[in-house]
Amino acid sequence: MTANMVLIVDDEKQNRDQLKQILNSRYKLAEADSTDKALGMMYRNVRQLAAVIVKLGAVHGNLDGYRVLTQWNQDKIISGIPMIAAVGQFDTQSMSRAMELGVWELLAMPLELQLTYFRVKNVIERRLLRVSDQARQSREYDELTGIYNRKAFLCRTKEMLCRYPRETFAFVHLDIYQFHLVNQFYGMDEADRLLQYIADRLAFLSRESDHFTYGRDRADVFCFCMPYEGKASVMRMIKKVHDEINQYPINHVLMPVFGICTADHTEQQMVAVSDRANLAAKQCKGNYIKNYAFYDYSMTEQLIKEQEIVNAMKKALADEQFQLYIQPKYDLRKNRLAGGEVLVRWHMQGKGMVSPGDFIPVFERNGFITKLDRYVWEHACQSIRKWLDEGKKPFPISVNISRVSLYNKDVADVIHGLVKKYGIDPALLHLELTESAYTGNLEMIKQTMSRLQAYGFCILMDDFGSGYSSLNTLKDIVVDILKIDMNFLLNSEVPGRGENILASVVYMAKCLGMPVIAEGVERESQAAFLRSIGCDYVQGYYFAKPMSLEEYEQLAFGTNI
Repeated sequence: MTANMVLIVDDEKQNRDQLKQILNSRYKLAEADSTDKALGMMYRNVRQLAAVIVKLGAVHGNLDGYRVLTQWNQDKIISGIPMIAAVGQFDTQSMSRAMELGVWELLAMPLELQLTYFRVKNVIERRLLRVSDQARQSREYDELTGIYNRKAFLCRTKEMLCRYPRETFAFVHLDIYQFHLVNQFYGMDEADRLLQYIADRLAFLSRESDHFTYGRDRADVFCFCMPYEGKASVMRMIKKVHDEINQYPINHVLMPVFGICTADHTEQQMVAVSDRANLAAKQCKGNYIKNYAFYDYSMTEQLIKEQEIVNAMKKALADEQFQLYIQPKYDLRKNRLAGGEVLVRWHMQGKGMVSPGDFIPVFERNGFITKLDRYVWEHACQSIRKWLDEGKKPFPISVNISRVSLYNKDVADVIHGLVKKYGIDPALLHLELTESAYTGNLEMIKQTMSRLQAYGFCILMDDFGSGYSSLNTLKDIVVDILKIDMNFLLNSEVPGRGENILASVVYMAKCLGMPVIAEGVERESQAAFLRSIGCDYVQGYYFAKPMSLEEYEQLAFGTNI
């Protein structure tokens, strides 16, 4: 709605009538003859008022024009209304005070009709221009940093690409890795100052090229676009931006991350370019050595693949497309089957087999892994129950507990509830946790594991030795069995070093009363070595590949092992 009301503030009716005669052909008019009435009308009609004309001079009766001006000057609610002061023709003192208080225009009394009309009209038009400019500023510029917002930046960048059709440009996504820590440690005000500093540095560096746009995308994300003259030119600019950001005076290591995507005038959607640069930046999050990445199409293919997985996961669970496989474990001393580890395979409808390496990381990131864990646990319990009902004596099988599930405070009761539901001995369902799962809330994990062990479950620490705090973990956490990956320990450039480490781990485990399972055994020589150092159990392709439940049943119960 366009403001079209002019408020006349004067305690003399003849003066008000004169102004009404001058202005009533163009504006809606309102009157006030006292300070309180004038201020009340200004607050009530702040959106409708195009201007206020207030008479200044000696105070008579209920009107104090200076108090109206002072309140207007100090209160943000009404200070946006253009204020015009009507003063005596030779009252230089009033003119000076009015100008100090910030009035937009002065009218000399007695009023001259045509001059008064045009001065009021000019003030109102100036206000419209200012409002229009403020609206444009709000639409195009980021409020905190004063640089282009996302929409305006993408628009200006597209215009730049079209102006220089023979050039290729580098679109760069920039954000600060773990920026939330700045908020957490130093507060939002300091974080805002850092964002303003980054914007200022981008503005400074933009002077190095005639073809350079920059803007704030969101939160701590900034983007800039510059001519692409090969990777070296982009790397020089990235280093400059990195160095400038790290000049910010804060006792905190700032880690700028950059994703780069090339584009030219043929690119129709700048949003797509921005998304590609964002994808590239994600490739180096958490990488303390390489803080930049150039986009390539495989990143989009990977994103599409992951989205297909996300789109299909709920239906796949409901339709039981996830199938249990088992990799047998063997007693190395007796050379016979001793159980197996439950693995999961996904036969996606219409797509075939999906590798666990593709879907497990996605499920871990989006939390769906907890539902898959529960599905696997329950189906494992169903299989054990089936074997028992058939009069068979099953070996224990182990299931994995993901790190996400482990942080559910009720996980012990959930798993215990499942073995009770199917009436099976907890000793038949072993639980595997990777060593990396122990790096979080240690006290909570200890409590969870103690409850599981109290319920009668056997707990295996998988991938022992793969972390950097293995001995500390073993000191603080009571587990029943250690699992060691042969590929990790025996992959050493120094002959015999890996074997010596493995022998020491097996010896240490025996001293602690813990059996050891070596996985990844692929050769007869490895099996012979493990047997010589007293390793108890093995898994690996040398003995058996992961197999379907039916194949495992045939192996475990169909022949006399």
